[in-house]
Amino acid sequence: MKAYSYAAVLLLVLHARVSQSASVSLLHPGSQGDGSKVEAVSRQLSSILLATQTGLARAEAHHKKAVESARSEVDRLLASETAALGALVRRYSANLTQSEGRFDTAIKEAKAAAKAAAEQATADNAIQFPSGDGVLRLRAQVAAAERSLWRSKRQHARSVREAQRNAEDMLDGGSSKLSLLVGDLSPLMEGAKRQLEAAAVDSSDVPKSLANISANKTSGNLTAVAVELQRAQLSNQREVTMAEKDFRALLQKAELSVMEKWKRIGDGLHKAQLEESAQLHHKPQSKALRSTR
Repeated sequence: MKAYSYAAVLLLVLHARVSQSASVSLLHPGSQGDGSKVEAVSRQLSSILLATQTGLARAEAHHKKAVESARSEVDRLLASETAALGALVRRYSANLTQSEGRFDTAIKEAKAAAKAAAEQATADNAIQFPSGDGVLRLRAQVAAAERSLWRSKRQHARSVREAQRNAEDMLDGGSSKLSLLVGDLSPLMEGAKRQLEAAAVDSSDVPKSLANISANKTSGNLTAVAVELQRAQLSNQREVTMAEKDFRALLQKAELSVMEKWKRIGDGLHKAQLEESAQLHHKPQSKALRSTR
């Protein structure tokens, strides 16, 4: 409920109280024809009206303070959760990057081995050399591995963007309901989304280089090099799947925590409204009003 709507409800409650008090006093059998009692009722009604106006002002001030406090809580929640979710997305991206880096290292090692074997055969003036077929097969495997790595990197970029959207949706889910109580939260949400995007793409904690490739790594056993390359490709696929699984699990856990915090803020506002309503309804009749009966 927006602030102005809540004030309107309070006015209706106060108006009902005044009307009820006036009806009870003016229609009581003993109050007709007695000028002093009518005057007393008039004074009492004026007093009630003044009290209700004062109560309304006090309730509005109380409600405004509660809303401001809730918005401050929302601001703090968004700041902390944006940092946590940004770190979560960044860690997910870093895991993918490191897995791709290890795969890329294996590809470079295989390329270097194939090149060295071919150069060695040329240096020996060998028209035919035992590892010739192995070089061709290894080069074909390297080309296939490079295509696989390229696809993995493209999927990596899409996965990170999707992870960011999931994190943003999580924050939106609670803010949309709470905005009905505290007013428009879109400016806070836009700022939180920008911070989340910046945190997610921060690569300061991702290793710049995972390995230094030595061009003289020329194992004569090209079959062993090919096996290592295949193992690296399968390992990359497993690690990407595991990174995705871990991220989903952590995101779900974070979502439960965020929803609980949204609920706590909303419950605090609801409690404040009940207190304001109770204060307005709990208004005992004064001695002056009772004496007119």
